Amino acid sequence: MSEAREQRPDLVPTLTGAELVRWYWLKSELIGLARVLEVSGSGSKEELTARLAAVLDGYPPPPRSSAAVQLGDQLSGDLSAATLIPPGQRSSQELRAWFRAHMARRSASTGTCVTSSSPPTARRRWGMRSRTGRQPGMDPPRTSIRSSS
Repeated sequence: MSEAREQRPDLVPTLTGAELVRWYWLKSELIGLARVLEVSGSGSKEELTARLAAVLDGYPPPPRSSAAVQLGDQLSGDLSAATLIPPGQRSSQELRAWFRAHMARRSASTGTCVTSSSPPTARRRWGMRSRTGRQPGMDPPRTSIRSSS
């Protein structure tokens, strides 16, 4: 016996919220329906689906999630060890460069700094790679080709 497979309905404004949630939709499809219904198409796919389901069922759209990060002023200019990193700060190239230049890895057992300029044994011990991207001492043995003349 072959089972009849249900067909996914068209994504139209007459759909119910339950039918919308029941089927899989691409976010681009949901954004298209949001435009037709004059509802905000921003946010995550889950937020958009909840907003559309509420509007399709005749309810007002739920408020935006408070978990959304509100980006304020981003750090710029000179950074120092006393600079406070505000909530919502993006990891900018300037910030990453400052951390690379001023922060070093410390050995948990000895408390000594382990940096990329440390001896190869220390870099190998702490899993740091050399500037070539390979771990020192882990290169395959080299074979030399010499003519036997």
